[in-house]
Amino acid sequence: MKYRSFVTLFSAVALIVGTLTPAFAQRYGSDGSEYARSDEGYDSGDAARRWDRFLEQEENHNFAQQYHGNPNIIHDSREMDQWTGVRELFNDHPDVRDYVYNKVREYNQDTRPAEKWNRELEANPSFADRFHQNPSIVNNSNLENDEPQIAEFIRTNPDVRPYLDSYASRSSDRNDRDRDYRGDSDMDNFMNNHPNLARQLRENPSLVNNDDFVNNHPGLREYLRNHPDARF
Repeated sequence: MKYRSFVTLFSAVALIVGTLTPAFAQRYGSDGSEYARSDEGYDSGDAARRWDRFLEQEENHNFAQQYHGNPNIIHDSREMDQWTGVRELFNDHPDVRDYVYNKVREYNQDTRPAEKWNRELEANPSFADRFHQNPSIVNNSNLENDEPQIAEFIRTNPDVRPYLDSYASRSSDRNDRDRDYRGDSDMDNFMNNHPNLARQLRENPSLVNNDDFVNNHPGLREYLRNHPDARF
């Protein structure tokens, strides 16, 4: 009788364990740590999909625009304080946080400063137009107030600053040469009469010092003979 009771009790315990084990496996990892499951079930692509859905939501449009231009925004606590939805998402779904941090790390490792800057300009087309007209605008003391997103980008991407300084310097040199050409009425007339040549010289003013180039353009050779100071 006792033996029969023991078998019955053992069978009941086995049935309970068999029922609980799949549920435990669904809720806990192999190391016993609990993870949150999405409505669709957790897999390696869940974090990426959840992040993409978050960025696509209308209420997150402004953040998505800034993030696409400057992924490093997530490391600036001052900016992140404005985006409570992002903080909540990261707190509720640490897998999404880890995914995003890894993407930003790859961005910093694999993206050259010029590419970073172009990406930021694409996210801010109105500023891009002003920058192309006046590259030194990035050194404006009012940049923080006038263009907070651009100022934030420069602050969180310090490797871009040397590129911007170099770009502004090259642009200034080009503008100086253009003013020199425009200030000479003879040169202005010559350029107007030789538009193709003028285009080449604007793109590469040092061609006036290239003998082969000059000899292939008799009009330019004649002009330089009469205006030797046009060389530099």
